[in-house]
Amino acid sequence: MGGRIRKERPCGRRKHRRTAGTSDHQHQPPARQRRPGNRKKLAEELDLPFYDHELIDLAAQSSPIDSSYFENPEDTGVGGLLHGLSTDVRHSLSADDEAFLHQAKIIRDIAAKGSSVIVGHCADYVLQKRPGVLRVFIYSDLESRKYRIEHIYHESLDIALAQIEKTDKKRAAYYQYYSGQKFGDTQNYDLCLNSAAIGIDECVRIIHELYSKKKNELQLG
Repeated sequence: MGGRIRKERPCGRRKHRRTAGTSDHQHQPPARQRRPGNRKKLAEELDLPFYDHELIDLAAQSSPIDSSYFENPEDTGVGGLLHGLSTDVRHSLSADDEAFLHQAKIIRDIAAKGSSVIVGHCADYVLQKRPGVLRVFIYSDLESRKYRIEHIYHESLDIALAQIEKTDKKRAAYYQYYSGQKFGDTQNYDLCLNSAAIGIDECVRIIHELYSKKKNELQLG
């Protein structure tokens, strides 16, 4: 087994991948709904490392926990695991919780090394107390998401819409469980952008401009 932890999952549980920074002291974790557009475009524009599924791979490679536990955890409740740990509330940690804490450590390690774009994985919450972090939420209305599914991804609309609804619910439950906050709440972010209204290119331009401004402020400060 190579020293990895193996634990049988509850019957009926399925695995789903989540589809989640900038300057030496500035990082940019954009949260997003399912299928927001080209996720890597911002990182390419800023010439920065990009982490989404790459983060799962890094966490799995550096942990004895079975790699399956770095997929979406089962949505078993809410309450804020990290908040509870920070206030000395005792928790019996599951393998999912241990996997999340290890992944949070990987996120902090990435942030300490320099600028990057991190998508999802509660990165906005994990890095909320780090100076210079730019937290962005990119969203789109359902009709625009439906159009992309049919005309860009060429998928069955009924199947894709069911998957969108399922994934959105799981992502919201995951975020609330591990952060104790509501997914998509504007108070959790520095910037919220409707990609359907202004387009992906304009989202990239706005974030790039704000990033450059914050980077200059940090360098001058």
